Amino acid sequence: MSNRAGGGAGIPAAASALFCVALFAFLYWNYPFDGMIISDSWYWYLYDAGEFRWPTSVRGDGDWKPQPYTPDWTALVTRRGLMPVMVMLIDHLVIGDKRVFLNLVCLLVLAANVALFGYIVWRIVGAQRLYPIMFAAMLFPFAAGSHFWQHLVLNNLAVTFFLASLALFLRVLLAEPFTYRGINGLTIGLSLGCYWTSILIVDYAIFMSPLYLYLALCRADGGGALLSRIRFANARSAVAMAYVGLTGLAVVLFSKDAPTVLAYSGKLAELASKVDSPTTLIAPVAAVGHAVLYYLSAAIFNSVGLILQPAVQLWRDGAVLFESAWVAPAVLLLAGSATVLWFLAHHDRAPAPGPASREAPTGSPMVFGLLWAVLAYLPFASSFGYPRVVGLTADRINILALWGVAVVAGVLGHRLFVSRCCGTIARASAFAVGVFLISAILISNLFIQKEYYVEVYKKERQLALLILENRLTPPSDGHKPVVILDRARKLVYPREKLMTAVSQPQVIEKALGLLGFVVDRFFLDEYVTSSYHLNGIMMFGCCPGAAPSTIFGYAKLYGLDYVPVYTIDKTFRFGEDPERYRLGYEYSNILSHRQGEVNWVDYPKQDYDLQVIEIGESFFRLRGSLEYSTRATVEIS
Repeated sequence: MSNRAGGGAGIPAAASALFCVALFAFLYWNYPFDGMIISDSWYWYLYDAGEFRWPTSVRGDGDWKPQPYTPDWTALVTRRGLMPVMVMLIDHLVIGDKRVFLNLVCLLVLAANVALFGYIVWRIVGAQRLYPIMFAAMLFPFAAGSHFWQHLVLNNLAVTFFLASLALFLRVLLAEPFTYRGINGLTIGLSLGCYWTSILIVDYAIFMSPLYLYLALCRADGGGALLSRIRFANARSAVAMAYVGLTGLAVVLFSKDAPTVLAYSGKLAELASKVDSPTTLIAPVAAVGHAVLYYLSAAIFNSVGLILQPAVQLWRDGAVLFESAWVAPAVLLLAGSATVLWFLAHHDRAPAPGPASREAPTGSPMVFGLLWAVLAYLPFASSFGYPRVVGLTADRINILALWGVAVVAGVLGHRLFVSRCCGTIARASAFAVGVFLISAILISNLFIQKEYYVEVYKKERQLALLILENRLTPPSDGHKPVVILDRARKLVYPREKLMTAVSQPQVIEKALGLLGFVVDRFFLDEYVTSSYHLNGIMMFGCCPGAAPSTIFGYAKLYGLDYVPVYTIDKTFRFGEDPERYRLGYEYSNILSHRQGEVNWVDYPKQDYDLQVIEIGESFFRLRGSLEYSTRATVEIS
């Protein structure tokens, strides 16, 4: 593989940059930069003045109420310890309108990630494969939220620090002669610091350290793809082991605060009792079975699913492409440009003469990409919380793995082009048509995803303002409203489906029930934790119990009086007596020491009117209108 730093890299690099800029311009044209405040984004708007607040106890007792927060050194050894620090830092850097600033920060972080990944690909895989890999990364269809959700700027920052760490490591790894003294030592220290920072923001990269070791071993082995002459006793491998050490340190520090398989021991014991089998047998079977099914799902959706799922989305919601006269022509223009750039990027396939064309032995690009994806998915494969890698809310699952998948897809595309499509005009034409169709489908899919996120923002804001301004159901004189949101179609949680399946009396019924559960959980169902969502994008908070905090954020943002708002979901609890209403949510987080308790809040009837708003199902469909009815009684099924 050639790693040309000279003129040979110019055309692929220029093609990649041009495509990325054009795609960003298309997706963010008419984007509501002064908005896009949905669900978890609310906390950005609490700190315009006064002390900084953060829901510090969310992992401990499930209390989402923001508390005064002051950073201390424990943030450097705590899972997600740097997340509030990053929010505080960004908050202090705000210039002008906070909403516009935050959306621009999101875009800047995305651009930085693309640039860092492009540098890594160029150093490891070579210039000739640069454009196909960047093409696959930019059009990856299962990380929508990382593009269009303010909240995920923190998740994207975690990826930024990991990519920066890997880029700095490569700068030292490929140096000749290798030394970890002087400037190289400082670079290694900075790389290790970036890796640890990434883990402390959000721990997506916690198991990525073997990737550094693989690169170091391949470099020491002279570039052998299968490490035929493994040399552990060398300076490069010793440096890489420092990253492995950081992974071990993170696992030890975070073992009690991470949703791994071990955290579900109580649920596994319950499952074992349902099937009348010992927990020691059921627990490992469930854990291994989940991991196998998870990676199977990842393999399917990151191969044929990369095209099939967007094609289904286009078939279902393609009408939105024709709502504006410019969108469909822009999609065709972008797809055509992407196809032309593919051929331009491969026009000069001969290595550039001279020392600039020397090899950079870092192993097989395919193995590198596969290892990246497998390691990035590992934290989720070891947890029952994130079963499915596809869907509008699967952004966190794919936010780091997508880059490894892009390497594999890009390398395969490059091989197909070089080996099969350059011999005759007919083959080249067929390949061009294929690239054009794939580009059109994936670009259309990204636009539809953007429309979903924009619509969620508009609908959530619309309903929040109607409630806060008392325009839906004005309370009686002298009373304040307490609002409960309801919808007819409730979410059935995976645990309920599983317990129903294993509780069947007949073996065949158990088997069919388990099969249906597996198919739904790993291949069909959206990953959602609340009944209130638009095609998987949650409204009024990321999960049951977050609605009061979300509405509090809107009240703070728009300078309105706060109205308590609850959503009827699995963990919602209600009670009343002649003097008061009692509303709250049961703590269901398995990591919380208060699991099973209810955070009751009392509302005296002499001060509050209870209002139940049942939202029509059209509200939860793309382009559907807000239809609702009101009642004064709470009905919990």
